Amino acid sequence: MMRLMPSFGNKLNPQGVSPLDLALQSREGLSPSDPDLQKMEELSSEDRDLRNRITLTISRLINFDKELIRVKGRGSFTPLHYVAEKGDIDLLAEFLLACPESIMDRTIRDETALHIAVKNSKLQAFKVLLGWLRRIRKHHRVLGWKDDEGNTLLHIAVSTSQTQACYLSILRFS
Repeated sequence: MMRLMPSFGNKLNPQGVSPLDLALQSREGLSPSDPDLQKMEELSSEDRDLRNRITLTISRLINFDKELIRVKGRGSFTPLHYVAEKGDIDLLAEFLLACPESIMDRTIRDETALHIAVKNSKLQAFKVLLGWLRRIRKHHRVLGWKDDEGNTLLHIAVSTSQTQACYLSILRFS
């Protein structure tokens, strides 16, 4: 389908969801209840197999067109924002490698993937994103960005009592 109609991947359904978003949501429905997504043994073998096939489909979609990672859905939420929200560090790393500039994308609330990771207490995702920013040498610029309420990452981390995120924000920002 993507070869016949490449623009299909950029189209949103009436609910404001892209095909990549749908694949991510389908995969999420097959995730173990553990928030770190590490205990795959909790899933039946059929569900594990289906989840692996969906993951392969996601990888194929982004290999076909890396810009699918930047398609803005409802609220200008991108697939990168979604995996940051869910704390899926494997897909987060894959998305960043495929489309490095996607880390600069913001929602309509001026939230970056880092804001979203901190707001959802996804420390591992936050660490991956911070490491990526440091790698591309844009951490000084992005760490000071404010959301629409005027909150930086440090403000959010302090207000939600996330001491490790506070420490990492200060360490990387200085």
